[in-house]
Amino acid sequence: MAIQFFGSPTPTIGVEVEIQLIDPETRDLIPKSIALLEHCRTQGIERVKAEITQSMAEIDTEISKDVKECRGYLEKRIAQIRSVARELGIQLAVSGTHPFQHWSQRKIYPSERYQYLLDKFQWLARRVSSREQRLPAVVDALVREFETDAPSHFSLKASPSS
Repeated sequence: MAIQFFGSPTPTIGVEVEIQLIDPETRDLIPKSIALLEHCRTQGIERVKAEITQSMAEIDTEISKDVKECRGYLEKRIAQIRSVARELGIQLAVSGTHPFQHWSQRKIYPSERYQYLLDKFQWLARRVSSREQRLPAVVDALVREFETDAPSHFSLKASPSS
């Protein structure tokens, strides 16, 4: 199941954010992404997608020419999804992990793609409760480590689109 990538002729930026859906009373993850996605669809809110568990959703920005433009798209999208979540009695969180959720209690989103991932990776796919948001902390730690010891050996760069 390949996902096609289409490069850009000039540098661009885009952001995707995985959002946890939280029960306001228990503070636990709540499997309401199907309702959230349906409300977004009926209200014409674009770029809100399912994630592997029903207690998550993903938002992303349009391809942007710079950080300022990307931030504007992200702020708009967050405001839109907050409004829908309020209507449904859902609180939102963005975090690397949820403090007390257990992977065995998560409902998988009903889609061919997620079923494929579940079949292929089984236990690992179910354990996806630690998110990509951890990457900035890892990068920060690496930068701090290498800043003083080996600045000439460490660099971050964007991959070219070709």
